[in-house]
Amino acid sequence: MISRHDRLAFIFLLRFCLNPWKMGTLIPMQKSKIAVFTLLFSFLLVSAGFPAFCQSALSDPGAKRMCDAVKDVQLPAKDQPTTDEKKSLQNCSSEDLYYGFDKPPDFVKARKCAYLEMEQGKDDLDLAGRATLMMVYANGKGADRNLDIALKLACEMKGGPGDVAGNIYELERLKKYPPSAKFSVCDHSASRHLYESCAILGDKFDRLERAKEIDAFSSSLTKKQQEAFSHLDEAAEAFFKSRASSEIDLRPTFQVQEMAFMENEFIKKLQQLQHGQLPSFSATDLHKAQADLDKAYADTQKDPKRQWGTATVEGVRKTQQVWLAYRNAWVNFGKVTYPNVNADAWRTWISEDRYAELEKLLP
Repeated sequence: MISRHDRLAFIFLLRFCLNPWKMGTLIPMQKSKIAVFTLLFSFLLVSAGFPAFCQSALSDPGAKRMCDAVKDVQLPAKDQPTTDEKKSLQNCSSEDLYYGFDKPPDFVKARKCAYLEMEQGKDDLDLAGRATLMMVYANGKGADRNLDIALKLACEMKGGPGDVAGNIYELERLKKYPPSAKFSVCDHSASRHLYESCAILGDKFDRLERAKEIDAFSSSLTKKQQEAFSHLDEAAEAFFKSRASSEIDLRPTFQVQEMAFMENEFIKKLQQLQHGQLPSFSATDLHKAQADLDKAYADTQKDPKRQWGTATVEGVRKTQQVWLAYRNAWVNFGKVTYPNVNADAWRTWISEDRYAELEKLLP
Protein backbone atom coordinates (compact mmCIF):
# COMPACT_ATOMS: atom_id res chain seq x y z
CA MET A 1 0.00 0.00 0.00
CA ILE A 2 1.39 3.43 -0.97
CA SER A 3 1.21 5.88 1.90
CA ARG A 4 -0.03 9.48 1.76
CA HIS A 5 3.58 10.70 2.06
CA ASP A 6 4.58 8.52 -0.89
CA ARG A 7 1.73 9.93 -2.97
CA LEU A 8 2.76 13.48 -2.08
CA ALA A 9 6.33 12.66 -3.07
CA PHE A 10 5.17 11.33 -6.39
CA ILE A 11 3.06 14.44 -7.10
CA PHE A 12 5.87 16.79 -6.08
CA LEU A 13 8.51 15.11 -8.22
CA LEU A 14 6.14 14.57 -11.11
CA ARG A 15 5.68 18.34 -11.20
CA PHE A 16 9.46 18.67 -11.15
CA CYS A 17 9.86 16.20 -14.03
CA LEU A 18 7.22 17.91 -16.14
CA ASN A 19 8.67 21.38 -15.62
CA PRO A 20 12.20 21.18 -14.19
CA TRP A 21 13.01 24.75 -15.25
CA LYS A 22 10.21 26.20 -13.11
CA MET A 23 10.60 23.87 -10.17
CA GLY A 24 14.37 24.29 -10.21
CA THR A 25 13.96 27.90 -9.18
CA LEU A 26 12.21 26.74 -6.01
CA ILE A 27 15.07 24.70 -4.60
CA PRO A 28 18.31 26.72 -4.46
CA MET A 29 20.71 25.16 -2.00
CA GLN A 30 20.52 28.07 0.41
CA LYS A 31 16.83 27.22 1.02
CA SER A 32 17.82 24.23 3.10
CA LYS A 33 14.34 23.29 4.29
CA ILE A 34 13.01 22.91 0.77
CA ALA A 35 16.17 21.09 -0.34
CA VAL A 36 15.83 18.58 2.50
CA PHE A 37 12.12 18.23 1.73
CA THR A 38 12.93 17.39 -1.89
CA LEU A 39 15.63 14.88 -0.98
CA LEU A 40 13.35 13.18 1.55
CA PHE A 41 10.51 12.91 -0.96
CA SER A 42 12.92 11.59 -3.58
CA PHE A 43 13.86 8.80 -1.21
CA LEU A 44 10.22 8.06 -0.41
CA LEU A 45 9.36 7.97 -4.09
CA VAL A 46 12.05 5.49 -4.98
CA SER A 47 11.27 3.28 -1.99
CA ALA A 48 7.60 3.35 -2.99
CA GLY A 49 8.43 1.66 -6.26
CA PHE A 50 8.83 4.52 -8.74
CA PRO A 51 12.47 4.02 -9.89
CA ALA A 52 11.91 5.86 -13.17
CA PHE A 53 10.00 8.81 -11.72
CA CYS A 54 11.30 11.34 -14.24
CA GLN A 55 10.39 9.26 -17.29
CA SER A 56 7.01 10.65 -18.30
CA ALA A 57 4.45 8.30 -19.84
CA LEU A 58 3.22 9.10 -23.33
CA SER A 59 -0.23 10.68 -23.05
CA ASP A 60 -0.88 12.18 -26.50
CA PRO A 61 -3.78 10.20 -28.08
CA GLY A 62 -2.50 10.59 -31.64
CA ALA A 63 1.00 9.49 -30.70
CA LYS A 64 -0.43 6.53 -28.80
CA ARG A 65 -2.31 5.39 -31.90
CA MET A 66 0.84 5.62 -33.99
CA CYS A 67 2.71 3.57 -31.39
CA ASP A 68 -0.02 0.93 -31.34
CA ALA A 69 0.36 0.60 -35.10
CA VAL A 70 4.05 -0.36 -34.85
CA LYS A 71 4.08 -2.26 -31.56
CA ASP A 72 4.59 -5.60 -33.33
CA VAL A 73 7.38 -4.38 -35.62
CA GLN A 74 10.51 -6.44 -35.07
CA LEU A 75 14.07 -5.11 -35.04
CA PRO A 76 15.97 -6.89 -37.85
CA ALA A 77 18.28 -9.58 -36.51
CA LYS A 78 20.61 -9.06 -39.49
CA ASP A 79 21.22 -5.45 -38.41
CA GLN A 80 22.43 -6.41 -34.94
CA PRO A 81 26.09 -7.06 -34.09
CA THR A 82 27.52 -10.55 -33.85
CA THR A 83 29.17 -11.84 -30.69
CA ASP A 84 32.62 -11.08 -32.07
CA GLU A 85 31.54 -7.60 -33.16
CA LYS A 86 30.19 -6.90 -29.69
CA LYS A 87 33.64 -7.63 -28.25
CA SER A 88 35.29 -5.11 -30.56
CA LEU A 89 32.58 -2.52 -29.86
CA GLN A 90 32.62 -2.72 -26.05
CA ASN A 91 33.68 0.90 -25.51
CA CYS A 92 32.10 2.36 -28.62
CA SER A 93 30.02 5.54 -28.90
CA SER A 94 27.26 5.39 -31.49
CA GLU A 95 27.06 9.20 -31.41
CA ASP A 96 30.74 9.56 -32.33
CA LEU A 97 30.47 6.91 -35.03
CA TYR A 98 27.28 8.39 -36.50
CA TYR A 99 28.52 11.98 -36.69
CA GLY A 100 32.23 11.37 -37.17
CA PHE A 101 33.15 14.92 -36.08
CA ASP A 102 36.83 15.13 -37.09
CA LYS A 103 36.74 11.92 -39.14
CA PRO A 104 34.34 10.35 -41.66
CA PRO A 105 31.21 8.87 -40.04
CA ASP A 106 30.78 5.09 -39.98
CA PHE A 107 27.02 4.60 -40.10
CA VAL A 108 27.13 0.80 -40.16
CA LYS A 109 29.33 0.62 -37.12
CA ALA A 110 27.17 3.30 -35.46
CA ARG A 111 24.12 1.10 -35.98
CA LYS A 112 25.80 -1.98 -34.49
CA CYS A 113 27.17 0.08 -31.60
CA ALA A 114 23.70 1.51 -30.90
CA TYR A 115 22.25 -1.99 -30.62
CA LEU A 116 25.01 -2.88 -28.17
CA GLU A 117 24.34 0.30 -26.15
CA MET A 118 20.68 -0.76 -25.85
CA GLU A 119 21.83 -4.13 -24.57
CA GLN A 120 24.19 -2.45 -22.11
CA GLY A 121 21.41 -0.20 -20.81
CA LYS A 122 22.98 3.07 -21.94
CA ASP A 123 20.72 6.08 -21.50
CA ASP A 124 19.03 6.95 -24.81
CA LEU A 125 18.91 10.60 -23.73
CA ASP A 126 22.72 10.68 -23.88
CA LEU A 127 22.32 10.28 -27.66
CA ALA A 128 22.99 6.57 -27.45
CA GLY A 129 21.08 3.36 -28.20
CA ARG A 130 17.57 4.08 -29.47
CA ALA A 131 18.32 7.74 -30.15
CA THR A 132 21.01 6.81 -32.67
CA LEU A 133 19.03 3.89 -34.14
CA MET A 134 16.04 6.16 -34.76
CA MET A 135 18.23 8.33 -36.97
CA VAL A 136 19.86 5.33 -38.65
CA TYR A 137 16.50 3.92 -39.77
CA ALA A 138 14.77 7.26 -40.37
CA ASN A 139 17.58 8.56 -42.56
CA GLY A 140 18.60 5.28 -44.15
CA LYS A 141 22.20 5.71 -43.03
CA GLY A 142 23.81 2.46 -41.93
CA ALA A 143 20.66 0.45 -42.66
CA ASP A 144 17.72 0.39 -45.08
CA ARG A 145 15.35 3.28 -44.45
CA ASN A 146 12.48 2.01 -42.32
CA LEU A 147 10.28 4.58 -40.65
CA ASP A 148 8.18 1.95 -38.86
CA ILE A 149 11.27 0.72 -37.02
CA ALA A 150 12.23 4.31 -36.24
CA LEU A 151 8.71 4.91 -34.91
CA LYS A 152 8.84 1.82 -32.73
CA LEU A 153 12.13 3.02 -31.24
CA ALA A 154 10.69 6.50 -30.68
CA CYS A 155 7.73 4.98 -28.84
CA GLU A 156 10.09 3.01 -26.59
CA MET A 157 12.39 5.94 -25.84
CA LYS A 158 12.10 7.62 -22.45
CA GLY A 159 12.06 11.36 -22.04
CA GLY A 160 9.80 14.37 -21.75
CA PRO A 161 6.32 13.66 -23.11
CA GLY A 162 6.55 16.58 -25.53
CA ASP A 163 9.86 15.35 -26.93
CA VAL A 164 8.64 11.78 -27.32
CA ALA A 165 5.38 12.81 -29.01
CA GLY A 166 7.23 15.31 -31.19
CA ASN A 167 9.56 12.63 -32.52
CA ILE A 168 6.65 10.27 -33.18
CA TYR A 169 4.70 12.86 -35.15
CA GLU A 170 7.82 13.92 -37.06
CA LEU A 171 8.60 10.36 -38.08
CA GLU A 172 5.01 9.79 -39.17
CA ARG A 173 5.16 12.95 -41.31
CA LEU A 174 8.35 11.74 -42.97
CA LYS A 175 6.37 8.92 -44.57
CA LYS A 176 4.84 11.57 -46.84
CA TYR A 177 8.18 13.06 -47.85
CA PRO A 178 10.96 11.77 -50.13
CA PRO A 179 13.87 9.83 -48.60
CA SER A 180 16.03 12.96 -48.79
CA ALA A 181 14.11 14.43 -45.82
CA LYS A 182 16.27 14.16 -42.71
CA PHE A 183 15.42 13.39 -39.10
CA SER A 184 17.31 14.34 -35.96
CA VAL A 185 16.37 13.41 -32.41
CA CYS A 186 17.60 16.86 -31.39
CA ASP A 187 14.79 18.53 -33.33
CA HIS A 188 12.57 17.72 -30.33
CA SER A 189 14.73 18.25 -27.25
CA ALA A 190 12.92 20.54 -24.80
CA SER A 191 13.54 18.40 -21.71
CA ARG A 192 16.70 19.33 -19.84
CA HIS A 193 18.57 16.03 -20.17
CA LEU A 194 18.15 15.69 -23.93
CA TYR A 195 18.63 19.43 -24.45
CA GLU A 196 21.97 19.24 -22.69
CA SER A 197 23.03 16.22 -24.75
CA CYS A 198 22.13 18.06 -27.94
CA ALA A 199 23.97 21.18 -26.75
CA ILE A 200 27.07 19.05 -26.19
CA LEU A 201 26.61 17.53 -29.65
CA GLY A 202 26.45 20.95 -31.27
CA ASP A 203 29.49 22.10 -29.34
CA LYS A 204 31.54 19.13 -30.57
CA PHE A 205 31.22 20.56 -34.07
CA ASP A 206 31.80 24.13 -32.87
CA ARG A 207 34.93 23.06 -31.00
CA LEU A 208 36.42 21.81 -34.25
CA GLU A 209 35.95 25.28 -35.73
CA ARG A 210 37.42 26.95 -32.66
CA ALA A 211 40.41 24.60 -32.82
CA LYS A 212 40.99 25.66 -36.43
CA GLU A 213 41.00 29.32 -35.39
CA ILE A 214 43.52 28.66 -32.64
CA ASP A 215 45.71 26.51 -34.90
CA ALA A 216 45.68 29.25 -37.53
CA PHE A 217 46.85 31.78 -34.94
CA SER A 218 49.54 29.46 -33.61
CA SER A 219 50.87 28.68 -37.09
CA SER A 220 51.67 32.37 -37.59
CA LEU A 221 54.08 32.35 -34.63
CA THR A 222 57.74 31.44 -34.36
CA LYS A 223 58.71 28.25 -32.55
CA LYS A 224 59.57 30.14 -29.34
CA GLN A 225 56.31 32.06 -29.51
CA GLN A 226 54.38 28.84 -30.12
CA GLU A 227 55.81 27.35 -26.93
CA ALA A 228 54.63 30.36 -24.93
CA PHE A 229 51.24 30.24 -26.65
CA SER A 230 50.89 26.53 -25.88
CA HIS A 231 51.29 27.32 -22.18
CA LEU A 232 48.73 30.13 -22.51
CA ASP A 233 46.26 27.86 -24.28
CA GLU A 234 46.58 25.23 -21.53
CA ALA A 235 46.18 27.86 -18.79
CA ALA A 236 43.13 29.26 -20.58
CA GLU A 237 41.45 25.86 -20.76
CA ALA A 238 42.12 25.23 -17.06
CA PHE A 239 40.66 28.62 -16.11
CA PHE A 240 37.61 28.26 -18.34
CA LYS A 241 36.85 24.79 -16.94
CA SER A 242 37.18 25.99 -13.36
CA ARG A 243 35.01 29.04 -13.93
CA ALA A 244 32.34 27.14 -15.87
CA SER A 245 32.07 24.37 -13.28
CA SER A 246 32.53 26.29 -10.01
CA GLU A 247 31.80 29.99 -10.50
CA ILE A 248 28.72 30.14 -12.71
CA ASP A 249 25.16 29.28 -11.74
CA LEU A 250 24.44 26.30 -13.99
CA ARG A 251 20.72 26.06 -13.26
CA PRO A 252 19.68 28.06 -16.35
CA THR A 253 22.62 26.96 -18.52
CA PHE A 254 25.16 24.18 -19.08
CA GLN A 255 28.89 23.97 -18.53
CA VAL A 256 29.54 23.26 -22.20
CA GLN A 257 27.74 26.46 -23.19
CA GLU A 258 29.74 28.57 -20.74
CA MET A 259 32.98 26.97 -21.92
CA ALA A 260 32.07 27.76 -25.52
CA PHE A 261 31.37 31.40 -24.65
CA MET A 262 34.74 31.85 -22.90
CA GLU A 263 36.66 30.07 -25.66
CA ASN A 264 35.05 32.34 -28.25
CA GLU A 265 36.02 35.39 -26.20
CA PHE A 266 39.58 34.05 -26.04
CA ILE A 267 39.66 33.71 -29.82
CA LYS A 268 38.38 37.29 -30.17
CA LYS A 269 41.34 38.46 -28.11
CA LEU A 270 43.74 36.58 -30.37
CA GLN A 271 42.10 38.13 -33.43
CA GLN A 272 42.49 41.59 -31.92
CA LEU A 273 46.19 40.96 -31.53
CA GLN A 274 46.46 39.73 -35.11
CA HIS A 275 44.91 43.00 -36.28
CA GLY A 276 47.40 45.03 -34.28
CA GLN A 277 44.98 46.00 -31.50
CA LEU A 278 47.46 45.57 -28.66
CA PRO A 279 46.75 46.48 -25.03
CA SER A 280 48.04 49.88 -23.98
CA PHE A 281 47.90 50.58 -20.24
CA SER A 282 50.16 52.30 -17.73
CA ALA A 283 51.33 51.37 -14.23
CA THR A 284 48.64 53.72 -12.91
CA ASP A 285 46.00 51.84 -14.88
CA LEU A 286 47.23 48.57 -13.42
CA HIS A 287 47.13 49.96 -9.89
CA LYS A 288 43.47 50.94 -10.30
CA ALA A 289 42.50 47.69 -12.04
CA GLN A 290 44.21 45.63 -9.36
CA ALA A 291 42.57 47.62 -6.55
CA ASP A 292 39.12 47.18 -8.11
CA LEU A 293 39.78 43.48 -8.64
CA ASP A 294 41.03 42.90 -5.09
CA LYS A 295 37.98 44.59 -3.62
CA ALA A 296 35.55 42.67 -5.82
CA TYR A 297 37.22 39.37 -4.96
CA ALA A 298 37.27 40.18 -1.23
CA ASP A 299 33.56 41.01 -1.37
CA THR A 300 32.78 37.58 -2.85
CA GLN A 301 34.61 35.93 0.06
CA LYS A 302 32.95 37.78 2.97
CA ASP A 303 30.26 35.18 3.62
CA PRO A 304 31.66 31.63 3.30
CA LYS A 305 28.12 30.19 3.15
CA ARG A 306 26.97 32.40 0.34
CA GLN A 307 25.94 30.77 -2.96
CA TRP A 308 24.92 31.94 -6.39
CA GLY A 309 22.77 29.00 -7.41
CA THR A 310 25.30 26.24 -8.10
CA ALA A 311 28.30 28.58 -7.69
CA THR A 312 29.98 28.78 -4.28
CA VAL A 313 32.45 30.98 -2.42
CA GLU A 314 34.92 28.10 -2.42
CA GLY A 315 34.45 27.72 -6.17
CA VAL A 316 35.29 31.40 -6.67
CA ARG A 317 38.38 31.05 -4.46
CA LYS A 318 39.69 28.06 -6.39
CA THR A 319 38.95 29.69 -9.73
CA GLN A 320 40.80 32.83 -8.68
CA GLN A 321 43.96 30.80 -8.14
CA VAL A 322 43.64 29.23 -11.57
CA TRP A 323 42.99 32.66 -13.06
CA LEU A 324 46.28 34.01 -11.61
CA ALA A 325 48.15 31.32 -13.55
CA TYR A 326 46.14 32.28 -16.64
CA ARG A 327 47.08 35.95 -16.28
CA ASN A 328 50.74 35.04 -15.80
CA ALA A 329 50.61 32.94 -18.96
CA TRP A 330 49.30 35.98 -20.86
CA VAL A 331 52.17 38.10 -19.52
CA ASN A 332 54.75 35.50 -20.54
CA PHE A 333 53.24 35.08 -23.99
CA GLY A 334 53.10 38.85 -24.46
CA LYS A 335 56.72 39.26 -23.44
CA VAL A 336 57.87 36.73 -26.05
CA THR A 337 55.51 37.67 -28.88
CA TYR A 338 54.95 41.42 -28.43
CA PRO A 339 58.08 42.73 -26.66
CA ASN A 340 57.06 46.36 -27.15
CA VAL A 341 54.03 45.90 -24.88
CA ASN A 342 54.96 46.09 -21.19
CA ALA A 343 53.86 43.54 -18.58
CA ASP A 344 51.62 46.10 -16.82
CA ALA A 345 49.54 46.44 -19.98
CA TRP A 346 48.92 42.70 -20.21
CA ARG A 347 48.08 42.44 -16.50
CA THR A 348 45.66 45.36 -16.74
CA TRP A 349 43.98 43.99 -19.86
CA ILE A 350 43.29 40.60 -18.30
CA SER A 351 42.52 42.00 -14.83
CA GLU A 352 39.77 44.24 -16.18
CA ASP A 353 38.06 41.19 -17.67
CA ARG A 354 38.34 39.35 -14.38
CA TYR A 355 36.87 42.27 -12.47
CA ALA A 356 33.85 42.28 -14.80
CA GLU A 357 33.35 38.55 -14.11
CA LEU A 358 33.49 38.96 -10.33
CA GLU A 359 31.36 42.08 -10.34
CA LYS A 360 28.45 39.99 -11.69
CA LEU A 361 28.50 38.03 -8.44
CA LEU A 362 28.08 41.12 -6.27
CA PRO A 363 24.74 42.59 -5.14
